[in-house]
Amino acid sequence: MKAQGLPLNFIVLAALAVLILILAVGFVMGGSSSLGTAMSPTQAKTTCDNFCTQLNLNASAYEWSSTWSVPNAKYCLYNTTIKGQSTSVSCTSLTSCTVTFKDSTTCNIACDTSGTAKCA
Repeated sequence: MKAQGLPLNFIVLAALAVLILILAVGFVMGGSSSLGTAMSPTQAKTTCDNFCTQLNLNASAYEWSSTWSVPNAKYCLYNTTIKGQSTSVSCTSLTSCTVTFKDSTTCNIACDTSGTAKCA
């Protein structure tokens, strides 16, 4: 009795199909994130305004202090590409952010090179 098995051609074609499927999924999952990051100026400004609102929530719990800061503030670290532009922009170039403290003191946010938000 002759042993039956899968033909070698079928195994090679199945392996190629699996490899192509993995590459396609990898491109769609990883490649689309870099292609889809460009947004309209309105969307980018809205995102920055939301990050500013988060800073406001943080500031409203404290009395004003010249040493108040928020390390790794999303407002300071955010960079995106605007549709039709080749360079990326940050929140500080799109909009200004003013926070209000518990004692009603306000300040404009300035970002340092490490992404820390501070009063200007």
